[in-house]
Amino acid sequence: MKTIYDTPITDFISRGVETVKLTDPVKLAAQRYKSSPLQILLATNDDGRLAGVITDNDLTKLLDMKPDQEVRELATTHDVVAIRPDTELWQLLKIINGENARNMPLNAIPVVDEEKRPIGVVTRDSLRRLLPKTLAET
Repeated sequence: MKTIYDTPITDFISRGVETVKLTDPVKLAAQRYKSSPLQILLATNDDGRLAGVITDNDLTKLLDMKPDQEVRELATTHDVVAIRPDTELWQLLKIINGENARNMPLNAIPVVDEEKRPIGVVTRDSLRRLLPKTLAET
């Protein structure tokens, strides 16, 4: 018997997430982050594949950086945790709560297609907002 936890996470994906390339200047990343309502930027390599993320923790490094330094020096590019849109809710909940390559809870998880190109993110806030509604509908 299927439950709500077996459903794909597509309803929880926030689309239209700001991106920057690893070769872009950090000044551009700071500007895009400032205008991003999700408080996350996705960093891509030259072919558009996810290569890193930039969160508020990464932005603290800006104080020691020059505006023309590359995003690759700012973004977290190791152990990047990402999921696919066909990930089931129970898997997402485990990953966001710490069962992931970083072994820590996450505030947001990038969602990528089969070629690892970003299509959006799932945030804790979207889960808190939408999960009760989804549960009530089942």
